[in-house]
Amino acid sequence: MVEGTDPSKFIPRAYQHEIFNRAREKNVIAVLDTGSGKTLIAALLIRWVASQPTLGSGKKIFFLAPKRALVIQQTSFVKSQTLLKVGGYVGSEELDMWDSDRWRSEIGSHDILVMTPEILVRLLTHARMTMDQISLLVMDEAHHCRGNHPYARVMREHYAFAPADRRPKVFGLTASPVWNPKNPQKGLRELEKLMDCTIISVERNADELKAYSPRAVERLAIYEPSPFNYADEMIASSLWGHLSVLDEFKNHVGDDGFADFDRRYVHASISLGLYAADYYLHQSLSQSLSSRTAAAKSVRDVLRRHEHRFVDSSPVRLHEQTPKVRKLVEILNLHRSESLQAIIFVRQRQVARALSWLLAKIPTLEWVRSESIVGHSGNDMASRGIAVKVSEKVVAAFREKRYNVLVASSVAEEGLDFPTLNLVIRFDTIDNMVSFAQSRGRARHYESIFYAMIASDDVPSVDKYHAFSKNETIVKRLWADSTFERDNEAVDDDDDVPTEEELSIRYITKVGAILTCSGAIPLLSELCSLLPVDGHTQALKPVYTGGFTSVLTLPSALPIPRSALSYVGPECSNKKQAKRMVAFNAVQTLHQLGVFDDSLLPVRESRADDGEDADGRKVRDVSAMRDVERLATLYPFDNPWRPQCQLWLQPLLLHGKVVCGLVSSSNVFINSNMVNSSIPDMRLERGVPLRFPSDEVREAQLDLMDAFTIEGFWWGISTKKILNRELSVFLILVKEDTLTPDFERMEQFLNNRTYLWTPEMDLHAGSLLARHRRRHSPLLFSTIREDLTPLSKPMKTGSRFYEEGFETYLEYYTKPNSYAQPLPVDPNDVMLEFKELKRARTTIKVSRKTQSSLEVSASTERYQIIPRSAIAFSNLPIEVFHAFTILPAVIRSIIGHYRAQGVQSCPGIPPLIERRLVESLTLPCVEAGFDYQRLETLGDSCLKLATSIHVFTKYPHKHEGQLHALRRNSISNRYLRGRAFERQLHRYVSCERVLEGKSWIPPKAAEVTYDDNGQAIVQRDVPLKAMQDCMEAILGVAYLSGGMPHVLKTGTALNLCFGGPEIWPNRFPVPDIDMLVETPPGLQVLEIELGYTFRNPWLLMESMTHPSFTSQDTASYNRLEFLGDALVEQFFTHHLFHKYPLAPPGKLTNARCRAVCNTTLAAVAIKRLSLDKTILHSSATLSEAMAEAREILENIPYKDIVRNTWKYSPPKALGDLTESILGAVFVDSHYDLGLMYTVLERVVGEVLMEVHPNVPEDPVSELMIYVSRHRCTKVKIQRGKPEIEVDPELGTLHTAEVVIHGTQVGRPVTMSSLSLARAFVSEQVLENLQNGEIKLEDLCTCAIDMEEKDREEVEKLLTEGRPNDEDIEATEKSTNDDTEEGFRRLADLQIRKLDVHVEMEEELKLDETNVESQL
Repeated sequence: MVEGTDPSKFIPRAYQHEIFNRAREKNVIAVLDTGSGKTLIAALLIRWVASQPTLGSGKKIFFLAPKRALVIQQTSFVKSQTLLKVGGYVGSEELDMWDSDRWRSEIGSHDILVMTPEILVRLLTHARMTMDQISLLVMDEAHHCRGNHPYARVMREHYAFAPADRRPKVFGLTASPVWNPKNPQKGLRELEKLMDCTIISVERNADELKAYSPRAVERLAIYEPSPFNYADEMIASSLWGHLSVLDEFKNHVGDDGFADFDRRYVHASISLGLYAADYYLHQSLSQSLSSRTAAAKSVRDVLRRHEHRFVDSSPVRLHEQTPKVRKLVEILNLHRSESLQAIIFVRQRQVARALSWLLAKIPTLEWVRSESIVGHSGNDMASRGIAVKVSEKVVAAFREKRYNVLVASSVAEEGLDFPTLNLVIRFDTIDNMVSFAQSRGRARHYESIFYAMIASDDVPSVDKYHAFSKNETIVKRLWADSTFERDNEAVDDDDDVPTEEELSIRYITKVGAILTCSGAIPLLSELCSLLPVDGHTQALKPVYTGGFTSVLTLPSALPIPRSALSYVGPECSNKKQAKRMVAFNAVQTLHQLGVFDDSLLPVRESRADDGEDADGRKVRDVSAMRDVERLATLYPFDNPWRPQCQLWLQPLLLHGKVVCGLVSSSNVFINSNMVNSSIPDMRLERGVPLRFPSDEVREAQLDLMDAFTIEGFWWGISTKKILNRELSVFLILVKEDTLTPDFERMEQFLNNRTYLWTPEMDLHAGSLLARHRRRHSPLLFSTIREDLTPLSKPMKTGSRFYEEGFETYLEYYTKPNSYAQPLPVDPNDVMLEFKELKRARTTIKVSRKTQSSLEVSASTERYQIIPRSAIAFSNLPIEVFHAFTILPAVIRSIIGHYRAQGVQSCPGIPPLIERRLVESLTLPCVEAGFDYQRLETLGDSCLKLATSIHVFTKYPHKHEGQLHALRRNSISNRYLRGRAFERQLHRYVSCERVLEGKSWIPPKAAEVTYDDNGQAIVQRDVPLKAMQDCMEAILGVAYLSGGMPHVLKTGTALNLCFGGPEIWPNRFPVPDIDMLVETPPGLQVLEIELGYTFRNPWLLMESMTHPSFTSQDTASYNRLEFLGDALVEQFFTHHLFHKYPLAPPGKLTNARCRAVCNTTLAAVAIKRLSLDKTILHSSATLSEAMAEAREILENIPYKDIVRNTWKYSPPKALGDLTESILGAVFVDSHYDLGLMYTVLERVVGEVLMEVHPNVPEDPVSELMIYVSRHRCTKVKIQRGKPEIEVDPELGTLHTAEVVIHGTQVGRPVTMSSLSLARAFVSEQVLENLQNGEIKLEDLCTCAIDMEEKDREEVEKLLTEGRPNDEDIEATEKSTNDDTEEGFRRLADLQIRKLDVHVEMEEELKLDETNVESQL
């Protein structure tokens, strides 16, 4: 290879070609020193395999690496070496959620897949793929293929069971294949046997390899043993001494956590001393306390007393440090230089962090810039990993030499490439040959030095180190020796290695998922990890007890039969085998119970672009579609010029009088409610068919109606030119007595359209239509102004003052100007007064006001004074003019009703209120005065409730985490969109912007086409987001039309996951309760408060059982809480929707969120039901948190709680209890929704009185809305630096500050959580802005084109509408307000949530009398 930083320019050397050629012949494990270019050999082999038809055709190459950082590094390298498509995959929650289809797509779209072996194990175990789909299997750091490592599981459980002729080629890479030098032959044989490979190394080109792989100078650093004795009385005064005697501390961390802290503290204190060990303990506990709702007060008190020791910036005294630390300081100072790049390897994470902190406090090391890096996994309080992004930043900074010393755990031994290291120090003893070779291999600079630090009295470690160094040469000879004896000797029994008996036991599901004894334990751990827990419950895990016969106990919180919680395994030869066998039996049983699906997975939420719902039904993939698609929609207006088109004449009535007729292929009845609130009495009657005596007469009469409509269009709508025979709708004159077309009057009108008035003619005020000869605005004659003449001084009476600047009217008309020729006006002419008439209202003003304030009020009447000779009068009747002005609204209504009737005719749809159905299918861009958004809010809660009840009843043994995933998969935007397109909902939505300014024209005949059934269709731009929203809105209509029974029928017809159309009480038999006669006395008071007596008191007990409480009688309340959550949300949505009929959807959602949030429900739990006194739990911290919550919330009025929910943080368990007990009532009442809502209204009655649409947003949102409405875009809420980072009472502290145009305003706020700090600082700044203490105009210099900004915002609102909850959640998760752009985006989201872009329709007076009774 050539030296350089660009991998694409690497040139393989002779020794690399040697290994490559041998790897082509057979499966091999290549053993080469670190830094010798093993991955380039793998790239050569990959290119060769991909070019071989017999090896690579239709198959994929898998490159495995054991650590995340190594996967990322190797993915980048492989991409640089090939033109093949390369995908990189590391473990993550999102990746675990991918289903078979997503993985099939991912594998199909890549040639090479680089991943951790755990992922491949999951793919093979859960039938996402099979071994015969792999052509080449590359295993980096192959020495890990031993015991129960995922490498070994891939080979032992899957490779070995594949037919020999369908196995992939295997290529292993390692720097040291032997762990134990005592019996290297045995280790080599085992590795070769398990990997089905031959171990090789460079032979012919060994000299070249040696020249390019320099070896570090090895040195032993012997230090005196630590004088510290753990039993010494010094421990009593340490932080650990003060904490370890506290029972509350033991309760806080748990038994396992206490033992872990003890072990790690001892190790840290012996290596680094008590001071550094106490620092580790203080930091770890402070972090854990800050992430939990509450903690023992005595623990916080102890931490606070020791706080001063660690915030003190004073240096430490070197002579007071342990001999081990002093030796390390000596080594570092010995090699001090500007070019020094050193790594110090330690065994445990807490030592890495504490040592890096300690080095910075040692006076003689002021030149050292150190940082630590540890592994990513692990969330135990005593040993937390670090975030991946944090570690990547540290490694990058070290490579850029911003740090010159890196203290690292074993995470840096493998994979991470540090080419410039010249000093490597093993701070702790070396456990095995692999660790020895890997860590020493980090030092591959030509003058690198490797130190192994060992205590002088640790003779075994000294001997082990010499053995490693000596035997390395012997081992190299072994794998280089072609005569090395390779037999088929079985691998010696080892506790981690499955026995032959275990390997023969396999359980294969019907989809091909494979359960093995080794795979059963992680499956159970994954299942339990999904059990929801709060900050007061330690992670729930399977418990294994016993010895050679293992007993497995699953957490009692699992909602499975109590008999399925415990298992006794068979007697085995060792304890680990016994544990694997009992786990295998448990997973088998749980799969049969449905806890694991047929892929042997506990259900997780699917985030694939296509997937399936809770019933396993596939949903259409719409991921490839654009945000706005051109789609076919049903159209009521056929092409009238087509001879076979049947035309209808529908009388149009204004104020009860027929004024004209609408001719089209449609015959839809409409009344005024759906047209325009300013015309309260309009009616479009059902029509009569038009008959024509001949085709020639038909064409002539159509031409006449076409010409008349064009003329009326010019007067009443727009001056835009319309071509003849372009229209598909005509508005014509009709004979009042026969209601037939009045062709004679229309022809007369067209022959004499306008006339000039003479004094002999009669003038009738309010009935004569006219226009100015210079202008085109329609006017209505009002009166003769005898007080004025053309010589009078002009006065402003109209909307525009045309004559402004002229001395007389005569001067204005006779003097030429730039836009009009002079008009011959007589000085003695008569002056006439005309009322200005408005054409069709073609736009609706959008403002940042709430919907209720956007009602269009009647504007002040305007008049114009014009000389007689400047006026042309029209023969068009004024009432016909008015009919033309409402033509756009009439057409929009026809389209809406026609499509609504199409939905109503779909199979399975029950009778729905038609006008509401029109509303549910009308997009915001139509500007109709109404749209689907309020109904969507209502329908969303119905969708959630119906789906929740279905998954709850269908899967009785799945816990809340699984149920949540099943529900989410069945109500997500992606799912609803797919179902909408399956039902072709796009054919029925109304997305035509009927009122579209001067560009609007009536429906065109030429745009009509026909579908396969001969129905008229047109192509329209349909926003995909509207599809899911309309689905929910239709459910909202169903709810208003017939309650939840109609919702179930409608949802089933739309193919939603509701379990069928039958109502719930009819689906399930009434259970036979024969367990308890009456409710236990301790819970009878609760029944009195609820006003409900339980038939099955076990349900009541389950609703009170916290996950921390071990019970052999009931599961935890989580399943019931899942159900209650949906019930409470639907109840409040129903209440708000009906009580506030004019409230915009954003306001409804905000009010509902305040009602159902944890703070409000926790207040109900305390103030109304005293659930904190009846809950069954085993958490001391939960008791403390509930007591604190009662003290705070008990005396606060509900009004203040609802308004300021963000200020309080009661434990989540309290809100969960309220929901779970309501869920229990619903189930116990045999799914009687009416009865449950009666109980719910009794429980939350006081909350109902305080929840309303005008409840304020949280302070951050209010600040966003305020600055956005004032057009300021240079605002952000950024993190500040607290005076102290950790407070023993509050934990980790966070500071937030508001910055406007680069100026920090108000006072920074420091709180125990960043969200609280952001809220309080926003509240403070908003108050100062509103009272004038901070003047935004003095800070804001935004140069915004107001009209252009408004136009863009209007277009966005009309196109996208109000974002739904899933959109909001996605945007908020992906956007931070600590940047100006992020703050602006979130502010825009808040505006879109609350603002309304169309005027509200008048409250519909529908015959919904049956709805309330059914609800």
